[in-house]
Amino acid sequence: TWSFDQGFRSSTLRVRDRAGHILGERVTSRAAVDVCADGSAALLLGPEGLEVVDAALATRVRWGIDRDLGNLAISPDGATVVVARRDNLAEVRRADTGAPAAPRALAHARAVTSVAVSPDGKLVLT
Repeated sequence: TWSFDQGFRSSTLRVRDRAGHILGERVTSRAAVDVCADGSAALLLGPEGLEVVDAALATRVRWGIDRDLGNLAISPDGATVVVARRDNLAEVRRADTGAPAAPRALAHARAVTSVAVSPDGKLVLT
């Protein structure tokens, strides 16, 4: 089970087994988190950039950011990441490398404030 306690100055991300024992814990200044449906990975967004971590909170991939980002989502299978950008774009990236998964960012008339991935992983909602 994943839990995310967001505080004013810091946040705590915890992973527990079924008996409630803590398997991993990370205190960080992360601003947002999303967990894939099978619980095998989470996407973290904070001042350091975007980071995909596994259930032991070990970093799988991290990439820097240079834009004002909003909300984020990770696909149910943990393979795709979607990031809302306040510059009217949404990005779709591969979770294993951080490389673009779509030929271009998705343009919008206004700032993108929220993103989601459908349960089957086939649709991106903005």
